[in-house]
Amino acid sequence: TTTTTTTTTTTATTITATATTVTKTTVAAGEARPPRNLDDDVESLDSEVEGDDDGPAGKRRKRLSGGSGGGQEEASHKPRDPDAPASVILDLQAADLSVLPKAVKLLETGELEQKEQLAAAVANLTPTSVDRDGSMKVAMAAAGVIPPLVALLKAAVSDVQKQAARALHNLTSKNVENKTMVIEAGAVPTLLALVKRGSPPVREQVVGVLRNLAGGGKPENKAAVVDAGAIPVLILVLPAAAPEVQIHIAVILYNLANSAPARRDAITSAGAVPALIDLIASGIPQIQKEAADTLRVLAGGNQPACMEFAASGGIPPLCGMLKSANADVKKRATQFRDVLAKSGGRGVKAALESAKA
Repeated sequence: TTTTTTTTTTTATTITATATTVTKTTVAAGEARPPRNLDDDVESLDSEVEGDDDGPAGKRRKRLSGGSGGGQEEASHKPRDPDAPASVILDLQAADLSVLPKAVKLLETGELEQKEQLAAAVANLTPTSVDRDGSMKVAMAAAGVIPPLVALLKAAVSDVQKQAARALHNLTSKNVENKTMVIEAGAVPTLLALVKRGSPPVREQVVGVLRNLAGGGKPENKAAVVDAGAIPVLILVLPAAAPEVQIHIAVILYNLANSAPARRDAITSAGAVPALIDLIASGIPQIQKEAADTLRVLAGGNQPACMEFAASGGIPPLCGMLKSANADVKKRATQFRDVLAKSGGRGVKAALESAKA
């Protein structure tokens, strides 16, 4: 565990430097990339407020703290008001959880710049590399941070949306109660709207939240994701999404379809098979693995899905995966091929044999 020290001063330069220190510590600790899709949860890998000090986010931080550095010497001699917004932000950045009630109030009623910094502080304090026993997640949720963070997803500034999504991304990782709180706060429709129209950095965080909500937890959570219209939205954005987003979406579809025939059929009917074929043809191992696993779940005991896969040109890229030098890619492809041969009927089996798959 790495200890982060914070200097108690209200100057803009020091606040920004502290946030950068936390950022570098978190990144150095190294959050693992999503390895599997068996209802595992993920966390935000981005631990810095978007934008440098000369960009919009940096200028907002400077306004929050009272300028760009002028008068620092005079400010350093003034006693710090513990109830002032800058003090609350600074204390939360330093992991002082006693300020959580003030922080929640500020998340609800403060200026947008203050809300952005508080959301970033929550996000930076809650990945497993920092919050090893999960107590930060529990304390923050109990204090009431989730509803105002969900509300902050509707902010008009993408940097603010990103920080709110980062915080929810980490708060919902490996915490069933927090997932339910996010669902009950009405987050899913807003998350889906951001999947469609959010900026790329926002979209990556948002699909991470949705992946967690659709993963391990109460069955009602998965139902809430589907009932909000997630399936067609996710399949719509899948082909043109960034690779990390494609991985998350493939996992979400896997988690929704697994052991749920009705949801599996809904995913297939929405056009998932052709979209996932494009992913196994991508040549990117992590994307290929997750897409093949999702296709395997869709195909199991589902002859129409198997036939659609073959008719949509899926066998050639599958053969490419079977010949991959990546052992895990080859393993996932083999598992999927075996399901196709078992569930696809004579025509699919003959097509596989003809392609020497």
